[in-house]
Amino acid sequence: MEPSIFKSILGDLVSFSDRYARLFGQPRLKKHAIAYLRGLLGPSDRKSVEPMALEEETTVRTLQHFIGQARWRDERVLKEHQRHVSETLGRSDGVIVFDGSSFPKQGGHSVGVARQWCGN
Repeated sequence: MEPSIFKSILGDLVSFSDRYARLFGQPRLKKHAIAYLRGLLGPSDRKSVEPMALEEETTVRTLQHFIGQARWRDERVLKEHQRHVSETLGRSDGVIVFDGSSFPKQGGHSVGVARQWCGN
């Protein structure tokens, strides 16, 4: 995503994340969730925690802790996400199909992973 597009949707991203904020329990966990979400959607080619944390100007260990060890109830977040999807996309006859082959592999050194067909 281009940085200019990302900046233009930042308000929508904050509104989206506010819906889920209460489910994290603590304000600092909400902050880390937003940083992680921004990192996933941001312009960096690397989507691991370290570059995300550096881009968001937060400490790497703090974001790693949020992803791997922080205590928050993921089942509550998943249920809210299901409600949200149902409200925005739900139809009694609806179906969503995801094709994971649309993202090209970036590196050439992953053991046991070959380049796949990419339908873009």
